[in-house]
Order: sequence, then structure tokens, then C-alpha cells
Amino acid sequence: MAKFHLLNGAFVTQEEAVLPITDLSILRGYAVFDYFRVIDGVPLFIDLHIDRFIRSAKYLDLELPFDKDKMTGHVHQLIEKNEMIMGAMRLLATGGCSDDGYSLAKPNIVFQAMDYPHFPKHFNDNGVKILLEEYVRENPLIKSTNYIHGLQLKKKLNETGNDFVLYHHNGIISESDRSNFFIISQEGELCTPKKDILHGITRHNIINLMKEEMPVAIRPITLADLKQAKEAFISSSAKGVMAVVAVDGQPIGDGTIGATTTLISDKYERYIREYVDSNGD
Repeated sequence: MAKFHLLNGAFVTQEEAVLPITDLSILRGYAVFDYFRVIDGVPLFIDLHIDRFIRSAKYLDLELPFDKDKMTGHVHQLIEKNEMIMGAMRLLATGGCSDDGYSLAKPNIVFQAMDYPHFPKHFNDNGVKILLEEYVRENPLIKSTNYIHGLQLKKKLNETGNDFVLYHHNGIISESDRSNFFIISQEGELCTPKKDILHGITRHNIINLMKEEMPVAIRPITLADLKQAKEAFISSSAKGVMAVVAVDGQPIGDGTIGATTTLISDKYERYIREYVDSNGD
């Protein structure tokens, strides 16, 4: 576990990294964050993540006290301070300490150094199972800390033997609870939803990587499309590419990890390796 974090630009231990009870992140759940992995001391796709962090803060009218260059420097300083080889980083901007409990104030900025994410081995070996849920996240374009609905569904996931949730509304699929979603159609087209989603960094990279190799469509995906899909997978900064083998107990394709999903996963992992090698010391 990391020993140091950054609170408003100052190094602190985990015990020292505290926020006042008047902070709007505590009182009203008003905060945004971003998250990325660190591999061999290299923060993955840091430019894209900090850009999104800035956009999310701007959307909530949070005036960040640091510009992009300063925040990038803070990330590298924190990696060096913790002698981090493999790990992760969470950037948090809160609504600030409010005198009346409702008005925005100067944001508190936390850079949290974290352990490298790990998932059960069978997620990658056998694929994951997903539960359909009719729901659209509030402000899906930003990465806010509001995960109330997803957390409430954890008990249902455990009871039904599913791993993640797939949101849809009026028959149109949007995203998973903490991931973007893709299908491969029977015609071999890679499709990902267009509306009511967080524009994931991994999603962005996959689209750019694959558009020269296969047809790629950013369009509405219906529940009927899902039933006919040849393959499906979720993607995120923590998970990478993770095959979906069943939705609501019904198999996707033949119910195993498909060849195209494997190809995309392998290509994405090579892309990560190339990024790390080109951005390392």
C-alpha cells in the first residue's frame, strides 16, 4: 500500500489525508474524480485522464487550483515519492468546504496513490456475466463520485450470480456500472453505444486501434442487437478488455470468450506495453 498521497499539493500520509465535515463531497456527494493505472512507474494515458478530469470539474463549476502541467507534475512526484512500480492513481476534486452546506467553495484536491487493481482470475479466463438494469446515470458525461445506484445493486448481483450491471433505457443500452460496453455483430462490426455514457479512455483507445482493422460503429445498441450479438465485452481503465459471456443468464454467442474479443484484448495490451516503453525512463 502507498505511504503518501497529495492533499491540495502537499504530501500527506493516509492518516493525515482527511477532509473537513463541511466539504460538499461529504455533505452533498458533490465531487468528481478520475482513475488510471501505473505500470513500470508510468501513468497510463495521463494526458487523456487529466483532460477528462479538468472537463468533469468544469462541468460542476469547480475552479481547479492547478493547471494541467502542475497536475501532471504532481502525479509523477507522487509516483516517485512512493517508489511506485505497479499501482494506480485516483484524482479527486470536491465541492470544497461550504459555510452554509450548499454553496460551492474552493475545491479540495486529493491525489490518492493506490494498489494495482486485481480481479478474480476467472473474469479473464472465462469471461463475466452481466445483469440488465433499466437506468441512466445522472450526468453520465462526467466522472462523478455518485455511484449510489451501482452500489445498491451489489446485493442483487451477488444473489443472482452476476458480476456487473448493464444499464439500458427504453430498449437502448448505454454502459456498464463502471465500464463501457461493446458488441461484435454477426456481420463482424465492432459497435459501442453513443449516448448516455462516460467517454472512457480505454473505449477511446480501442476505437482508434481497431478502426483500421474492422468496421467500427458508434451508434445506438438495442436489446435486440444484444441478443443477436456474436460477442460482447466491457472496457475500463482498471479492467482493460473483459469478455461478457452471458447477460441475464442468456449466453452471448456460444457463451465463451470469442476470437475477436481475444484479438482486441491482445492488441490493446500490446498498445499499453508500447506506451509504457515509450514513456518510461
